[in-house]
Amino acid sequence: MKCIFLRVHLLLFFLSKIANGDVLFSSLTHSLYVVASPTDGQVLKAGEDRITVSLGLNPTNQTDDESYKNVKVKLCYAPISQVDRKWRRTVDNLEKDKTCQFTVWDKPYDGNNQTFEWEVEKDIPTAMYFVRAYAYNSSHQETAYGQTTNDKKTSNLFKVEAQLPQRFRPSPPSSVPTVTPILPVHTQEPTAHLPISSPASSIPPRVSPPPPAAQGRQGIGLSRYPSPPLRVPPPRKTKRLTWLVAICCVLFWIVVILGGLILLIVYLAYRPRYPKFDIASASLNTVYLDLGYLLNGDLTLLANFTNPNKKVNVEFRYMVINLYFEGTLIAARYVEPLSVSRRGYELRDVHMVSSQIPFSRRHVARLNEQMRTGRIMFETKSFLRTTSTLGGFFRYSYWLHGHCKFVVSGPPSGVLVAKSCVTKR
Repeated sequence: MKCIFLRVHLLLFFLSKIANGDVLFSSLTHSLYVVASPTDGQVLKAGEDRITVSLGLNPTNQTDDESYKNVKVKLCYAPISQVDRKWRRTVDNLEKDKTCQFTVWDKPYDGNNQTFEWEVEKDIPTAMYFVRAYAYNSSHQETAYGQTTNDKKTSNLFKVEAQLPQRFRPSPPSSVPTVTPILPVHTQEPTAHLPISSPASSIPPRVSPPPPAAQGRQGIGLSRYPSPPLRVPPPRKTKRLTWLVAICCVLFWIVVILGGLILLIVYLAYRPRYPKFDIASASLNTVYLDLGYLLNGDLTLLANFTNPNKKVNVEFRYMVINLYFEGTLIAARYVEPLSVSRRGYELRDVHMVSSQIPFSRRHVARLNEQMRTGRIMFETKSFLRTTSTLGGFFRYSYWLHGHCKFVVSGPPSGVLVAKSCVTKR
């Protein structure tokens, strides 16, 4: 009976929320697409860097947009920046949701694809962010959305670093006049009898010497006010807690020194080197502009993962390759994990497909010019989570970033003409 009463109460609660006009994020349709210029993991400076945002209707989930009257683009916190921060928490009820607190763009909806630039404001706090757009109806209620990340909000996240406040300079010290102590002046007491010499006498008057200082038993002069005797403090025993802290410090530094020696010996014995990412070949199957500004393309890359070490095995556990044209992200692909033996390499086919990517006028002109000359330039950025195994017992993981610029001939039989690849940690 209690269970039935609880269910009825919850049902009435949600019905009252709907009647009051509260909008739930789970009820919105994902009918907008949003693309932002920052790449995954990029760091932006507040008050200095700019973000380029493109938005429009989602080509994979097209719905009726007649009810859309206004569009707002907002900067939203990523889940990693919401941990233990209740003022940033995500709530399904959009009236109480604190995920998106910074409005980037607020314009009427006209049904066309739009691109704009926004300078990161100075008061944006340091955190990981993504970009989300909401479509509003005539009642100013959210009806649809789109965002630059996936549903779990784990991809295409970028970081904003806030401006540091200017440090206060210490005020100059106030000038205090120097006070000269006034010392007492000892005047000579007049004597009862002063010797008087005659004017004709040239003999100076006799002056009586001062009284001798009091002498001690050993002939040392004693001051008028003797100092108090010095007391030597009794010796104190060291506490057990002090000994315990000292022993712990000694053991800690012994462990640090031994660990450093072990790492040095392992490094000198194996001489580990970073793996390399390269593009062995490329094939441009097709590339064209739909409606004069929407890019569609099909490019196949033959990625080469090389292990230059003689004694170290390498595993590529996580690999993502992003494809760019003139700094604009046009495709991304995840590559399955692989293992590369010593002095070996592995080749993987990576199929990059671009669909309905909006281009600006400058990008359209650059693409048409390169297609006319038969030399189209692309750029790839790869993020590699790598694990190296030394001697079968010591494993350590690290991130690698591969950057390749390459030129291919025109489609449909476009081949690799030139390339330049660099892999850094």
